[in-house]
Order: sequence, then structure tokens, then C-alpha cells
Amino acid sequence: MPDIHHEFLELLSDGSTVAARCIVSGTLHGSFGSFSAEGRHFSVDQALFAHVRDGKIAELWEIVDTASLLTQLGSTAGAVATPRSG
Repeated sequence: MPDIHHEFLELLSDGSTVAARCIVSGTLHGSFGSFSAEGRHFSVDQALFAHVRDGKIAELWEIVDTASLLTQLGSTAGAVATPRSG
């Protein structure tokens, strides 16, 4: 994806934890999963949470609006969020 872009809207830190909210956009080349998404543009919301130890990212979590991504790429399957506990 040569034109992928991350527009960071917010960046927060508290001790060794960093959080960011951004919009990720680009144009897909090839397939995405089981369907062709060649040439389709997308723009989705993303949140990132990182734990930093010794100046390096030790753990990274991301949340992406997958349902919107699949719709923009032309999937008819859609996506359903499944909450996890524990």
C-alpha cells in the first residue's frame, strides 16, 4: 500500500502508557482476505495503545473500525463486533 497515511488527531501519555487516535487512509492493491479490493480507497478510524519499557514498545493494542473498512472495500459480509471479557 504505497499511499497509506496516518493522520494523528490526538496523542496522550500517562507514565509508560501512550494512546493515539488517528485516521488511516490509503488505496488497496490486490485482495483483502477472500475478495478483490484492487484500487479501492479507504479511510477508517483507529485507536492505538502502547506500553513502553526501556524506550521500546513492549505491548501494542489497536482498535480499528473494521465494519467500515470492509464496507469501503466492497465486502458484502460485513463485520460484527464481539465483546471479550477477562
